[in-house]
Amino acid sequence: MVSLALLSNYLHNRQQFTTFGSHSSGYLHVSCGVPQGSILGPLLFLIYVNDIPNSSRLLSFVLFADDTNIFISHSHLETLIHTFNTEMNNVCNWFKSNKLSLNVGKTNFIHFTAKKKNNSSNVNINIDNTPIHPVNSTKFLGVIIDNKLSWKDHINKITVQVSRNIGVLKRLRYALPSNILFSLYNTLILPYISYSNIAWANTIHTLNHDHCPWSSTNTTKIDKLFKLQKKAIRICTKSDYSSHTKQLFHKLNTLNIFDLNKLQTAVLMYRFVNKKSPKLICWFLHQKQRHSHLQHQICYSV
Repeated sequence: MVSLALLSNYLHNRQQFTTFGSHSSGYLHVSCGVPQGSILGPLLFLIYVNDIPNSSRLLSFVLFADDTNIFISHSHLETLIHTFNTEMNNVCNWFKSNKLSLNVGKTNFIHFTAKKKNNSSNVNINIDNTPIHPVNSTKFLGVIIDNKLSWKDHINKITVQVSRNIGVLKRLRYALPSNILFSLYNTLILPYISYSNIAWANTIHTLNHDHCPWSSTNTTKIDKLFKLQKKAIRICTKSDYSSHTKQLFHKLNTLNIFDLNKLQTAVLMYRFVNKKSPKLICWFLHQKQRHSHLQHQICYSV
């Protein structure tokens, strides 16, 4: 009761006004919401929207701050579309009941399927009779996911960024010592190569699978990224352009893109086997063991 009274006092009698130049508006009472820029604001918002998964028993929700992603899968596309549109009415009612507005203009959906031809134009998703536009790829927590899970768009993006940052290292090569250059490498290049490497770089393990049409494309793109990484390592150690990098990686005590993938995969499986992984990951890996076939799946992003 004391905690409840404290939060109630914190939110009670809040007012807001707008300032433009030297002019200020009058004060208006804040009937709902949290103080903008406050430390408690994000926490209170998360508590407020925490029950949105209860709005539907058939949809799966992934929440991160004010970003909401909704998933549904089914072996029959027509059934999936009908079920999704029906369940979204319940989600919309939850939004309205909780006085939350949905920015339909920033809302889209992505259709995942194992079929080579993915005709998302035939998938009609609506929210309050407003059609939602399909996309072939979307960013999710810093990773670009495409409708074939080929990761090509994400690899292309980080390749461009890494190449640009290598240009910074190259210009500083003769002005800074190796240890400072390596610190810049860990700041400007390594995060792009290591972040979610376990997901997008895992395609290197499917290169010999004939049923993966994107494998040959991805191995070329990842090899290109690996060459950029080796170029950065040569710059950090001030080595010759043709120097072998195996010893240079060992000298700097850092891993290449392939070894990073092996390490992240090994850590994941170690935690899973020893029951140290988050419950969601354990559930997902168990589900993967039970369901080996691919289904149609729609991801709706708010």
